[in-house]
Amino acid sequence: MDTIIKDMLDDALFNNICDYDFTKVKELEKSIAKSLNTKWKYVHDVRLKLNYTVVTGKLHNNIRWKTERILTNKAHNYVWYRNSLSGPFEMKCIKCNSIQQFHSKSSLLRVLGYDDKGNVRTKETDEISGKLHYGQKNIGMCSECSRTAKRTPHGPRTAEQIKRMREISVLNQTEYNSVEEWAKAKRKKKDWYDICDRMSKQNLRKYKPDEYKRLMANRWDGTNFETGLTIEHSNPKSVCYKENKLLECVHSDNLKVVTMKENNQLWNEYVKKKIH
Repeated sequence: MDTIIKDMLDDALFNNICDYDFTKVKELEKSIAKSLNTKWKYVHDVRLKLNYTVVTGKLHNNIRWKTERILTNKAHNYVWYRNSLSGPFEMKCIKCNSIQQFHSKSSLLRVLGYDDKGNVRTKETDEISGKLHYGQKNIGMCSECSRTAKRTPHGPRTAEQIKRMREISVLNQTEYNSVEEWAKAKRKKKDWYDICDRMSKQNLRKYKPDEYKRLMANRWDGTNFETGLTIEHSNPKSVCYKENKLLECVHSDNLKVVTMKENNQLWNEYVKKKIH
Protein backbone atom coordinates (compact mmCIF):
# COMPACT_ATOMS: atom_id res chain seq x y z
CA MET A 1 0.00 0.00 0.00
CA ASP A 2 2.80 2.43 0.90
CA THR A 3 4.40 1.94 -2.53
CA ILE A 4 1.12 2.62 -4.31
CA ILE A 5 0.57 5.80 -2.30
CA LYS A 6 4.14 6.93 -3.02
CA ASP A 7 3.64 6.39 -6.76
CA MET A 8 0.39 8.35 -6.71
CA LEU A 9 1.98 11.22 -4.76
CA ASP A 10 4.98 11.29 -7.09
CA ASP A 11 2.68 11.40 -10.11
CA ALA A 12 0.57 14.25 -8.73
CA LEU A 13 3.35 16.34 -7.20
CA PHE A 14 6.21 15.81 -9.62
CA ASN A 15 5.55 13.89 -12.82
CA ASN A 16 2.13 15.03 -14.05
CA ILE A 17 1.17 18.01 -11.93
CA CYS A 18 -0.95 19.53 -14.73
CA ASP A 19 -3.27 16.51 -14.74
CA TYR A 20 -4.42 17.17 -11.18
CA ASP A 21 -6.60 19.87 -9.63
CA PHE A 22 -5.90 20.59 -5.98
CA THR A 23 -5.12 23.78 -4.09
CA LYS A 24 -3.69 22.15 -0.95
CA VAL A 25 -1.75 18.92 -0.42
CA LYS A 26 -4.41 17.88 2.07
CA GLU A 27 -6.96 17.82 -0.77
CA LEU A 28 -4.66 15.54 -2.76
CA GLU A 29 -4.18 13.23 0.22
CA LYS A 30 -7.94 12.93 0.72
CA SER A 31 -8.43 12.23 -2.97
CA ILE A 32 -5.85 9.43 -2.90
CA ALA A 33 -7.37 8.01 0.30
CA LYS A 34 -10.81 7.95 -1.29
CA SER A 35 -9.57 6.21 -4.44
CA LEU A 36 -7.78 3.55 -2.34
CA ASN A 37 -10.65 3.28 0.13
CA THR A 38 -8.42 4.02 3.07
CA LYS A 39 -8.16 6.71 5.74
CA TRP A 40 -6.77 10.14 4.94
CA LYS A 41 -4.52 10.03 8.02
CA TYR A 42 -2.78 6.95 6.67
CA VAL A 43 -1.98 8.65 3.36
CA HIS A 44 -0.86 11.76 5.26
CA ASP A 45 1.52 9.73 7.44
CA VAL A 46 3.02 8.03 4.37
CA ARG A 47 3.69 11.44 2.78
CA LEU A 48 5.38 12.71 5.92
CA LYS A 49 7.58 9.61 6.04
CA LEU A 50 8.66 10.21 2.45
CA ASN A 51 9.73 13.80 3.26
CA TYR A 52 10.97 14.90 -0.18
CA THR A 53 14.02 16.71 1.19
CA VAL A 54 16.46 15.88 -1.62
CA VAL A 55 14.64 17.85 -4.29
CA THR A 56 12.10 20.10 -2.63
CA GLY A 57 12.51 20.20 1.10
CA LYS A 58 9.19 20.03 2.91
CA LEU A 59 6.02 20.83 0.97
CA HIS A 60 5.21 24.28 2.31
CA ASN A 61 1.59 25.29 2.83
CA ASN A 62 2.05 28.54 0.89
CA ILE A 63 2.77 26.84 -2.44
CA ARG A 64 0.21 28.07 -4.95
CA TRP A 65 -0.48 24.90 -6.85
CA LYS A 66 -2.78 26.60 -9.33
CA THR A 67 -0.05 28.98 -10.50
CA GLU A 68 2.55 26.20 -10.44
CA ARG A 69 0.39 24.19 -12.86
CA ILE A 70 -0.01 27.22 -15.13
CA LEU A 71 3.74 27.87 -15.19
CA THR A 72 4.55 24.19 -15.66
CA ASN A 73 2.21 24.13 -18.64
CA LYS A 74 2.98 27.52 -20.24
CA ALA A 75 6.39 28.74 -19.11
CA HIS A 76 9.61 27.65 -20.82
CA ASN A 77 11.46 24.72 -19.20
CA TYR A 78 9.70 25.33 -15.87
CA VAL A 79 9.83 22.57 -13.26
CA TRP A 80 8.09 23.75 -10.12
CA TYR A 81 10.22 21.99 -7.52
CA ARG A 82 13.42 23.34 -9.13
CA ASN A 83 12.27 26.80 -10.26
CA SER A 84 9.55 27.82 -7.81
CA LEU A 85 11.82 29.57 -5.31
CA SER A 86 14.22 31.52 -7.48
CA GLY A 87 14.38 32.91 -11.00
CA PRO A 88 14.96 33.95 -13.59
CA PHE A 89 11.79 32.50 -15.11
CA GLU A 90 11.52 32.06 -18.85
CA MET A 91 8.81 32.31 -21.49
CA LYS A 92 8.96 31.37 -25.14
CA CYS A 93 7.27 34.00 -27.30
CA ILE A 94 4.31 32.54 -29.20
CA LYS A 95 5.09 34.76 -32.17
CA CYS A 96 8.88 34.86 -32.71
CA ASN A 97 9.93 31.91 -30.48
CA SER A 98 12.51 34.02 -28.66
CA ILE A 99 13.13 33.36 -24.96
CA GLN A 100 12.39 36.20 -22.56
CA GLN A 101 13.42 36.13 -18.90
CA PHE A 102 11.49 37.48 -15.91
CA HIS A 103 12.81 38.10 -12.40
CA SER A 104 9.51 37.28 -10.70
CA LYS A 105 6.74 34.77 -11.26
CA SER A 106 4.11 37.50 -10.96
CA SER A 107 5.61 39.33 -13.96
CA LEU A 108 5.62 36.16 -16.03
CA LEU A 109 2.07 35.26 -14.99
CA ARG A 110 0.91 38.75 -15.96
CA VAL A 111 2.34 38.40 -19.46
CA LEU A 112 0.68 34.99 -19.72
CA GLY A 113 -2.67 36.61 -18.81
CA TYR A 114 -3.03 35.63 -15.13
CA ASP A 115 -2.82 37.30 -11.75
CA ASP A 116 -0.67 36.11 -8.82
CA LYS A 117 -3.31 33.58 -7.78
CA GLY A 118 -3.65 32.02 -11.22
CA ASN A 119 -6.95 33.67 -12.14
CA VAL A 120 -7.49 35.22 -15.56
CA ARG A 121 -6.59 38.87 -15.12
CA THR A 122 -9.57 41.14 -14.46
CA LYS A 123 -8.15 43.59 -16.98
CA GLU A 124 -9.08 41.14 -19.68
CA THR A 125 -12.63 40.75 -18.36
CA ASP A 126 -15.41 43.31 -18.29
CA GLU A 127 -16.30 43.95 -14.63
CA ILE A 128 -20.00 44.39 -15.41
CA SER A 129 -20.85 42.00 -18.22
CA GLY A 130 -18.18 39.40 -17.47
CA LYS A 131 -17.28 39.26 -21.16
CA LEU A 132 -13.73 39.43 -22.45
CA HIS A 133 -12.48 42.79 -23.64
CA TYR A 134 -11.22 43.15 -27.19
CA GLY A 135 -7.97 44.69 -26.03
CA GLN A 136 -4.45 44.21 -27.35
CA LYS A 137 -3.68 40.60 -28.17
CA ASN A 138 -0.25 40.37 -26.57
CA ILE A 139 -0.66 37.47 -24.14
CA GLY A 140 2.33 35.16 -24.41
CA MET A 141 4.36 37.61 -26.50
CA CYS A 142 7.80 39.03 -25.78
CA SER A 143 8.22 42.79 -25.29
CA GLU A 144 9.13 43.45 -28.92
CA CYS A 145 6.24 41.47 -30.40
CA SER A 146 3.83 42.94 -27.85
CA ARG A 147 4.72 46.50 -28.87
CA THR A 148 4.12 45.74 -32.56
CA ALA A 149 0.94 43.67 -32.06
CA LYS A 150 -2.20 44.95 -33.76
CA ARG A 151 -4.73 46.53 -31.43
CA THR A 152 -8.46 46.01 -31.80
CA PRO A 153 -10.88 48.71 -30.52
CA HIS A 154 -12.71 47.72 -27.37
CA GLY A 155 -16.09 48.70 -28.84
CA PRO A 156 -18.73 51.01 -27.35
CA ARG A 157 -19.00 51.17 -23.58
CA THR A 158 -22.25 51.16 -21.67
CA ALA A 159 -23.34 53.90 -19.27
CA GLU A 160 -22.62 51.56 -16.35
CA GLN A 161 -19.11 50.91 -17.62
CA ILE A 162 -18.37 54.62 -17.97
CA LYS A 163 -19.69 55.28 -14.47
CA ARG A 164 -17.59 52.45 -13.08
CA MET A 165 -14.46 53.68 -14.90
CA ARG A 166 -14.92 57.15 -13.42
CA GLU A 167 -15.35 55.67 -9.95
CA ILE A 168 -12.16 53.64 -10.34
CA SER A 169 -10.24 56.71 -11.55
CA VAL A 170 -11.43 58.85 -8.63
CA LEU A 171 -10.77 56.17 -6.01
CA ASN A 172 -7.30 55.28 -7.30
CA GLN A 173 -6.00 58.60 -8.61
CA THR A 174 -7.41 61.16 -6.16
CA GLU A 175 -7.87 61.62 -2.42
CA TYR A 176 -11.67 61.40 -2.68
CA ASN A 177 -13.88 58.43 -1.78
CA SER A 178 -16.56 58.86 -4.45
CA VAL A 179 -17.30 60.63 -7.72
CA GLU A 180 -19.86 62.80 -5.92
CA GLU A 181 -17.29 63.92 -3.34
CA TRP A 182 -14.80 64.64 -6.13
CA ALA A 183 -17.41 66.64 -8.06
CA LYS A 184 -18.23 68.78 -5.01
CA ALA A 185 -14.60 69.65 -4.28
CA LYS A 186 -13.74 73.33 -4.34
CA ARG A 187 -11.84 74.37 -7.46
CA LYS A 188 -10.69 77.51 -9.19
CA LYS A 189 -13.19 78.69 -11.77
CA LYS A 190 -10.93 77.90 -14.73
CA ASP A 191 -10.26 74.35 -13.48
CA TRP A 192 -13.98 73.79 -12.87
CA TYR A 193 -14.85 75.04 -16.38
CA ASP A 194 -12.14 72.89 -17.98
CA ILE A 195 -13.46 69.75 -16.28
CA CYS A 196 -17.03 70.71 -17.15
CA ASP A 197 -16.19 71.19 -20.85
CA ARG A 198 -14.33 67.87 -21.03
CA MET A 199 -17.06 65.86 -19.30
CA SER A 200 -19.80 67.58 -21.30
CA LYS A 201 -18.10 66.56 -24.51
CA GLN A 202 -17.68 62.98 -23.25
CA ASN A 203 -21.33 62.71 -22.22
CA LEU A 204 -22.55 64.22 -25.48
CA ARG A 205 -20.50 61.69 -27.41
CA LYS A 206 -21.89 58.80 -25.40
CA TYR A 207 -25.54 59.71 -24.92
CA LYS A 208 -26.21 61.91 -27.95
CA PRO A 209 -23.88 60.52 -30.64
CA ASP A 210 -25.71 62.15 -33.57
CA GLU A 211 -25.41 65.58 -31.97
CA TYR A 212 -21.77 64.90 -31.18
CA LYS A 213 -21.05 64.08 -34.82
CA ARG A 214 -22.83 67.27 -35.89
CA LEU A 215 -20.74 69.27 -33.44
CA MET A 216 -17.43 67.80 -34.58
CA ALA A 217 -18.27 68.33 -38.24
CA ASN A 218 -18.64 72.11 -37.86
CA ARG A 219 -17.21 73.41 -34.59
CA TRP A 220 -16.97 77.09 -33.80
CA ASP A 221 -13.41 78.20 -34.62
CA GLY A 222 -13.64 81.87 -33.66
CA THR A 223 -14.65 83.06 -37.14
CA ASN A 224 -17.86 81.20 -38.07
CA PHE A 225 -20.11 82.93 -35.54
CA GLU A 226 -23.41 82.25 -37.29
CA THR A 227 -22.77 78.63 -38.31
CA GLY A 228 -20.08 77.29 -35.97
CA LEU A 229 -21.44 74.87 -33.37
CA THR A 230 -20.83 74.65 -29.63
CA ILE A 231 -22.27 72.86 -26.60
CA GLU A 232 -25.02 74.78 -24.84
CA HIS A 233 -25.86 74.07 -21.19
CA SER A 234 -29.56 74.62 -20.49
CA ASN A 235 -28.69 75.41 -16.90
CA PRO A 236 -25.67 77.66 -17.60
CA LYS A 237 -22.17 76.75 -16.48
CA SER A 238 -21.83 79.97 -14.51
CA VAL A 239 -24.91 79.13 -12.45
CA CYS A 240 -23.83 75.53 -11.88
CA TYR A 241 -20.39 76.75 -10.85
CA LYS A 242 -21.83 79.08 -8.21
CA GLU A 243 -24.00 76.25 -6.89
CA ASN A 244 -21.15 73.74 -7.33
CA LYS A 245 -23.29 71.33 -9.37
CA LEU A 246 -20.73 69.81 -11.72
CA LEU A 247 -22.45 66.46 -12.38
CA GLU A 248 -25.80 68.14 -12.98
CA CYS A 249 -24.18 70.59 -15.40
CA VAL A 250 -22.55 67.89 -17.55
CA HIS A 251 -25.57 65.58 -17.56
CA SER A 252 -26.74 64.76 -21.10
CA ASP A 253 -30.19 66.21 -20.36
CA ASN A 254 -28.53 69.58 -19.78
CA LEU A 255 -26.63 69.53 -23.08
CA LYS A 256 -27.58 70.53 -26.59
CA VAL A 257 -25.69 71.58 -29.71
CA VAL A 258 -26.33 75.09 -31.06
CA THR A 259 -24.53 77.70 -33.13
CA MET A 260 -22.45 80.25 -31.27
CA LYS A 261 -24.96 82.91 -32.33
CA GLU A 262 -27.81 80.89 -30.79
CA ASN A 263 -25.68 80.33 -27.71
CA ASN A 264 -25.39 84.08 -27.14
CA GLN A 265 -29.09 84.61 -27.80
CA LEU A 266 -30.06 81.91 -25.30
CA TRP A 267 -27.78 83.45 -22.70
CA ASN A 268 -29.34 86.89 -23.20
CA GLU A 269 -32.81 85.37 -22.86
CA TYR A 270 -31.77 83.63 -19.67
CA VAL A 271 -30.40 86.87 -18.19
CA LYS A 272 -33.61 88.76 -19.04
CA LYS A 273 -35.72 86.08 -17.34
CA LYS A 274 -33.55 86.28 -14.21
CA ILE A 275 -33.88 90.08 -14.13
CA HIS A 276 -37.67 90.02 -14.42
